[in-house]
Amino acid sequence: MYDDSNYITLGQAIAPYMTMPENPEINHVFSKHTPEMIERLAAIPEGKSL
Repeated sequence: MYDDSNYITLGQAIAPYMTMPENPEINHVFSKHTPEMIERLAAIPEGKSL
């Protein structure tokens, strides 16, 4: 099972993808949001949803 020796945070798990170029072969495709949608997403409190 999991213990402190093999635990990583979500941020650590997704960090390699944050600078990776778009790659449809592995379904790493960037979202194309309108400026209005970006504002709506930015206004969502952490842990909540639209």
